[in-house]
Amino acid sequence: MLELAFLAILASEPADVAEKIRPEDLRALVEKARRVQVEDIAAWHKYRFQRTILREERDEENGIRKHEKLTFDISPTASGFDEKLTEIEGRAPTKAEAETYRRQSRFAKHYRGLLGGKGENSEGKGYSLGLLLRMSSYRFAGIETANEVPCYRLDFSPDPTRSASGLAGKIVRGMEGSLWLTLGGLHLARAKARAVRPISLALSLGRVYELEIEMDAIPVGDNTWLPAKILLKSKDRILLSTRNRNNIFRYLQFEPAATERVETLRTH
Repeated sequence: MLELAFLAILASEPADVAEKIRPEDLRALVEKARRVQVEDIAAWHKYRFQRTILREERDEENGIRKHEKLTFDISPTASGFDEKLTEIEGRAPTKAEAETYRRQSRFAKHYRGLLGGKGENSEGKGYSLGLLLRMSSYRFAGIETANEVPCYRLDFSPDPTRSASGLAGKIVRGMEGSLWLTLGGLHLARAKARAVRPISLALSLGRVYELEIEMDAIPVGDNTWLPAKILLKSKDRILLSTRNRNNIFRYLQFEPAATERVETLRTH
């Protein structure tokens, strides 16, 4: 019903549509979209898929400091996920490397964070897309196509009435962006966010000067959308060291898992 009400407004007077949407209706739309995303993320455990990770860290002269390129085949299990490392830096992994990465369970930890409402995160960098969206205020920006699907576009900016502690709170208070929700089902098809001002780090010993987060999702099953690509880019300076970091996570080859999940994870 909520989606139908929005479409009715859009069909009336397109030029004035932003003014005709009441703030309470927009909040209700965002809240429903949040619940849809929780359901989509919970459905992730029904699929096998491939995950690739590319991490690069460069210095001020653009020289490479660190580089990591990994490919995993990930399958759901009764207690989480089995994460099989299939490629590291373009070669087959050693047995020791495969066991080390399996024990780290990076995706399983990421997934538990998603179910707990932390959202698409930077894997330890202190902020998350989910937190960013919960702390924002929204403005309807029209209907656009994202990933070949018509979507509501909502622009967001920091909401001064909401707060979060620690480094995560500092970061999300300095960011704005847009998200695209599918007209059919309110699935999150795309999200983009960027820092609009420098962000001080702990004890003012460092500062984040640039930060970008992008996420693109695809339909993978019956009424389910999951991330296909997550991009995290940042430029920061700690003491006298400047770091340019570029992290890309890709999710490919989704296939229904052969086994059903045994235990139930509680969502919040």
